[in-house]
Amino acid sequence: MGLKEDEATAWASKKVVARAAVVFVARFLGLTKGGGNTALSAADLDRWVDIVRAVSWVESRHGTGTGQQPARDPMQCGNPNDTWWKELTGQTAVSDRFVRGPSLSNLYAHELPAAADAAAGFDAAASLSKLGGDKKKGHDVAAFAPEHSYFWGVPILVHKANTAAGDKTYQCGALDRARLVRGARGYNGNGDADYETKITAALDLFDGLPDLVA
Repeated sequence: MGLKEDEATAWASKKVVARAAVVFVARFLGLTKGGGNTALSAADLDRWVDIVRAVSWVESRHGTGTGQQPARDPMQCGNPNDTWWKELTGQTAVSDRFVRGPSLSNLYAHELPAAADAAAGFDAAASLSKLGGDKKKGHDVAAFAPEHSYFWGVPILVHKANTAAGDKTYQCGALDRARLVRGARGYNGNGDADYETKITAALDLFDGLPDLVA
């Protein structure tokens, strides 16, 4: 098989949980489109799924390639040494502030897990409670699963993409390709100078994020 077929085959086993994570996060953070309070459409959600798919491929080839614990953590969000996982598990003095949509309270990163546990539509398999007292160890814990990876990788990807564009966490703008690719770079922490190029190549591999129709 060629690279395109390899990607599609690997994605087939992850796409359900990845889309479920996007749908949940859209509701949990109260994501809106443009500058108003209009909820995201199915097509808008598809665009978020596309950038999640690209990140998942670049980070671990959807769990089949390299990286740390790739099979458990396709999006590589659970590295216990990374700032995001430390924020999420309350190990930092300061953390990202997630400004949620209208009628929803804002949350710091370490407040997200408890709020998600209590929210409708959250996959219990992604709960940090599944990691027991070892949650600070992230994907090094045997109980860490792809559900953890997608359900906790998507919120920080969304946050980085929207805030990098000068908007609040919940404000998704037009969801154009450039905005989402820049967001992926922020998700990576700007540690890989070629990350945007890799993300773009991944999107091209599966024809992701087509041009928006005016």
